[in-house]
Amino acid sequence: MAGMAAQVTEVEEIERLNRVIAGRYPEQAIFAPREASCVVLRITPKLVSIIDLTKAPGLPQLVQVASETVVHPIDADRAQEV
Repeated sequence: MAGMAAQVTEVEEIERLNRVIAGRYPEQAIFAPREASCVVLRITPKLVSIIDLTKAPGLPQLVQVASETVVHPIDADRAQEV
């Protein structure tokens, strides 16, 4: 997968993330950065390699992510362009 990374700086977003983690993994500690070197990143996917293991030999199909609900297949020849 390839994507664009952006730092999450909104306190509300980190609090929402903590609620989601606490709901799914109650044994995990709450994320509360206190050091300057600690960040939360949001990754927006741009290119994804999908491998269907039900089809031998499991060759990857590249797709370009256009939006949250739209993906476009990428030919192997065009992969270097993306």
